[in-house]
Amino acid sequence: MAVQRHEVAWRHHVVRQEEAGPRRVRLHHHAGAEHVQHLALAGRECRDRLALHRVQHLFLASCQGGDGTAPELLPQRRAKRQTLLLDSAFAAPNNAGMGAFAGIEAFVRVVEAGSFTAAAERLQTAKSSVSEAVRALEERLGARLLDRSTRKVQPTEVGQVFYARCRRLLEDEAAARLEAQALQEAPAGRLRVAAPEGFAARHLVPGLAGFLSAHPAIEIELAEAAGPVRLVEDGFDLAIRVAEAPAAGLIVRRLATSRVVVVATPGYLAQHGIPAVPADVARHRCIGFAPLAWRDCWRLGGEMVAIRPVLLTDNTESLRAAALAGIGLAALPDWAVVDALAAGTLQRVLADAASPESGIFAVYPTNRLMAPKVRAFVDHVAAGLRARGLSH
Repeated sequence: MAVQRHEVAWRHHVVRQEEAGPRRVRLHHHAGAEHVQHLALAGRECRDRLALHRVQHLFLASCQGGDGTAPELLPQRRAKRQTLLLDSAFAAPNNAGMGAFAGIEAFVRVVEAGSFTAAAERLQTAKSSVSEAVRALEERLGARLLDRSTRKVQPTEVGQVFYARCRRLLEDEAAARLEAQALQEAPAGRLRVAAPEGFAARHLVPGLAGFLSAHPAIEIELAEAAGPVRLVEDGFDLAIRVAEAPAAGLIVRRLATSRVVVVATPGYLAQHGIPAVPADVARHRCIGFAPLAWRDCWRLGGEMVAIRPVLLTDNTESLRAAALAGIGLAALPDWAVVDALAAGTLQRVLADAASPESGIFAVYPTNRLMAPKVRAFVDHVAAGLRARGLSH
């Protein structure tokens, strides 16, 4: 969403000046702000100019004394009112060029985020810009779309119906944009990727330098999370997921297989012995992974082996660190320890006993064509996993 940011920046400058020093601002600052507004309005519709003049008139009126004459300085006691008026005054030129479609996008993001502040962060713009865009949209429609409260913003009955339509409109716009981008030969643009915590640091980030050098027109935003993210709602282009089967309704490419392996340090095994059969695991010190259903009962070689973990953790990196510290046996995905196994700092045991497997998938929404930037990144990740010894 294209937003002119210099007006908002000037508004923040004015407010900061008002709060500084003797906490007073000379009127020439506001005259300068008015000049910026007139520059931003050049060439726009007359009704937009008149609307802004009305806001400016209200603002300047707030600066006047009781006899209608403007004092030289603005008193601090009016700071809150003046700040609100500045929000409105500077949001008007900031949003005048956004058009109806931007107002729709702002409305949809507010509904999804539940607040104007969160929506502004997602849209990377000022809260006042989002608020003004939604207000202008409501004025054009002649209907109230949102119920505003101090805790949460919720759509009205009319707003819920309008949101459903607008959501489909934005999805169609995104599909059209990606279809146009797919016609490009060179991958380009911002790529938002979600990946499991721990996986990104080990298998995505190390190869990014080479990928970005090969595709200088791509920018990457990487988000790590313990659980699956909402691709469409949170605006991700794709996600890397480790699961037995990905969720329905997504386009999927299998990149590799993740196998659970039982490992320990050579020092631990030298002291406590190497388990020969799955049942031997019960006599060892074990490290459990809390999120899994088999945190205290490991499925090995067709058997369910009950264990009593001396340590439970809900983080893959902590599980790996505990195993490397020699605390005991650990069962964790091979992608988390493939380097340690190759280096000999960890040793696999019970390799012949079957253990749970999952797929490592690249997934993206069904309503989007695979843009060149996505295809290039997925191919890069697949090649990197093969190079690290993670098979299909």
